[in-house]
Amino acid sequence: MMLMPHLTYDCRPTAFIEAVVVAYAHRRRGVAGSLVQQALDDARAASCRKVQLLSHKRHVDDGAHELYRRLGFTAEAEGFRLYL
Repeated sequence: MMLMPHLTYDCRPTAFIEAVVVAYAHRRRGVAGSLVQQALDDARAASCRKVQLLSHKRHVDDGAHELYRRLGFTAEAEGFRLYL
């Protein structure tokens, strides 16, 4: 998780979570949920106003997006990347 100061949201930081990865042998055991929940707890402790979580579109059918929804996240943006 990375924290970035923010000029909006009362100058409270934003937390960024990208690439939540769990080894295949340990998937479907609550590991990802525990990791994200700990990151959310850390973000609250750091007085973050929001948490942005990035997940690739290929995970729409493997349960990852549903996990994030159960944790309270809402899909509300389209992201773009350019690799150099």
